[in-house]
Amino acid sequence: MKRQTNSKEKIKSAFVSLISNIGFEKLTITDITRQAHINRGTFYLHYKDKYDLIDSLESDIINDLEKIFIQEVEVTGKDLTDLISYKITLKSIGYLKDNFDLIKALYVAEGESKFMLSLRNILEKLLFIKLAGSTNLNFPKTNIPIEYSIELLLYSIISIISLWIRRDGKESPIEIANIINASKNIAPIDLLTK
Repeated sequence: MKRQTNSKEKIKSAFVSLISNIGFEKLTITDITRQAHINRGTFYLHYKDKYDLIDSLESDIINDLEKIFIQEVEVTGKDLTDLISYKITLKSIGYLKDNFDLIKALYVAEGESKFMLSLRNILEKLLFIKLAGSTNLNFPKTNIPIEYSIELLLYSIISIISLWIRRDGKESPIEIANIINASKNIAPIDLLTK
């Protein structure tokens, strides 16, 4: 088992390195196996092709993030005062930062839209779990239906994370969590006007 884990880590490391150098379209299994110092048979023990590899890597990231998000719901229960808390935001951004090379490789390989859509879907799942279980969330009375309000919240968070990835994770997780937290309480027009 340890040997298989070691092979998968080598493959992942090679994938991350090669994406930044040659991109996903030109990437071949031969490139990966050479970089990982493994034979093709070892690669095919784990993955069908490069698309299966990328799906598996993304699935691992998404599952880890989902565990982080769902864990918050289990810990906080029904006493929720914030749909997406600062604590969960910071923990999630910290996880992305700890795995930044892989996140960036997936972002580049799949394109912004696919990877960020997966992240958005996790956030949406968390929101609906919290909405369904909440006994004390108060929504301000606005002319915007709840579905649109949720979409605005989701895409503001996703947009900030996407920009952070494009900027090569320059800011710390605390800085990004602070930006996300502040953005939840400010209208977009207020960000640009005095």
